[in-house]
Amino acid sequence: MKKIFMIFLAMNFATVPVFARQTDRMKRPFTNEEVDVRLSEFFYRKSYGKVLVPVKLMGDVEKPGLYHVPHATDLATLLSISGGPSRTAEADSILVSRAGGRSSEEVDIEDLVKGEQKIRLTGGETIWVPPREGLVDGTTYTTIAAVAGVLGIVLSGFLIADQLKD
Repeated sequence: MKKIFMIFLAMNFATVPVFARQTDRMKRPFTNEEVDVRLSEFFYRKSYGKVLVPVKLMGDVEKPGLYHVPHATDLATLLSISGGPSRTAEADSILVSRAGGRSSEEVDIEDLVKGEQKIRLTGGETIWVPPREGLVDGTTYTTIAAVAGVLGIVLSGFLIADQLKD
């Protein structure tokens, strides 16, 4: 009985931090109102004399925000100055939408790093780095955490009752 209790107790303590991390990292496309409130603004000037153009970098990156970068800056540089995709990002399907919805393309970060693909930013682009799809969704994480918590409490009661008998 003690071994079973210890296993469920360990599961309970292990599940709650995972649940907290997962709900914090669950990202979705922002609405216009959220973009205005949640994005930070960054200025990157490697050398003076070049015109800075605005580019939105959103999704699962270390520092999402509105970046002002020199015209024709490549996407790899933008990702680099933003801290790069987070560990939970789906970096092989970065979406680059050109200004005004003219066109969009999907980019693999490995191609950018190897130099096989160069994306030059001309201003007004929106870059979306999607989060990696988890094994289960947020509702399932909530359910697992709740069940583990209840089981921990119930088994604690059984263990206390067992100790009081002895």
